[in-house]
Amino acid sequence: MTERLVKYRFPNIKSIMIGLTLIMGACSTDGPSYQQEVLDLKNIDFSMDAELFYRSATQKSNLNVDSKKQFVEVFNLTNGWSTFEVKKFSNKDIVAKFDEVIFNRVNAITGNDGKFKLVNAQAELTGVELNNLYKDLNAGFGNPVKLDSVAGSTYTRMYRYTWEGKEQMFQIVSIFNPARPERLEQINARIPDKDLRIVNERPSTSLFICKKSSMDAILDLDLVDGDWVKFKY
Repeated sequence: MTERLVKYRFPNIKSIMIGLTLIMGACSTDGPSYQQEVLDLKNIDFSMDAELFYRSATQKSNLNVDSKKQFVEVFNLTNGWSTFEVKKFSNKDIVAKFDEVIFNRVNAITGNDGKFKLVNAQAELTGVELNNLYKDLNAGFGNPVKLDSVAGSTYTRMYRYTWEGKEQMFQIVSIFNPARPERLEQINARIPDKDLRIVNERPSTSLFICKKSSMDAILDLDLVDGDWVKFKY
């Protein structure tokens, strides 16, 4: 009798597990999807599943010339973490925003749990647009907790401003000083004619958003490739 009861119970347990799996699967698709919705960087949800978020952007078909979708490539790090890096995009894309400042691409680093640890939102901002972002961050999180600048080249500097939120750190990295709007013409004016001048009207600006509890682990990654190296503290 005992054996028959055990055999009878297993199908019921299996049915329950299947039901739970379907429910969880349905719930996991309810979150935002990259390039389908505009991501709110001010209130980013670090509990999002990165693979689900970027799922439509990692398709090889996005590389087709006639495709308007961005292409995101995934790289595995030696510690089991991953990077999601935008390899194809248009400057006209709008995939994220911080208040009224818009961004055309969002890269991410995820942990072993597949959740976001560090986001690098990028855009080609003018000095005035960057200053607006600076003011928005000041309004939301107070004065920067840290600021520094290093030589970016012979004639330019790289400015790094950092703000601290309750659960996240925000960091702007740009050749423009976020606190003082500057036109590219002013930078070019300092460069002798015999040297190559900056020709991009809107140099790329990075807004890094780091999960505060993951800060030490992020800094320990010692990344050496791409724009990730700009994130410092």
